Amino acid sequence: MWAGVQPARIPAGYPAAGDDALWHDRGAILRDVILDVVPERRLLSRLERGPALVIEEYRLAPLANGRATRLVATWRGHAALADGNRPTMERLQGWCEAVP
Repeated sequence: MWAGVQPARIPAGYPAAGDDALWHDRGAILRDVILDVVPERRLLSRLERGPALVIEEYRLAPLANGRATRLVATWRGHAALADGNRPTMERLQGWCEAVP
């Protein structure tokens, strides 16, 4: 929900590999199929919004100071859908990497 979407149909235990979730996204439905999860390390999913398709990957790693987390996000696919995520991802990355 940090991305500004609202749940439409989210499986119990989400996110787990194989989960197929639906989100309300700016008047459309965003389908999110989880391809792989390594808890607290990696999330790989396929997003579909109308005809647009993006493969997204999020990787987390502790920073050397031990008080913050490095977030690396990559998107492959439809540029408009991926670019729409960029401002939200920059905010999330800043939050993850901030040292308290």
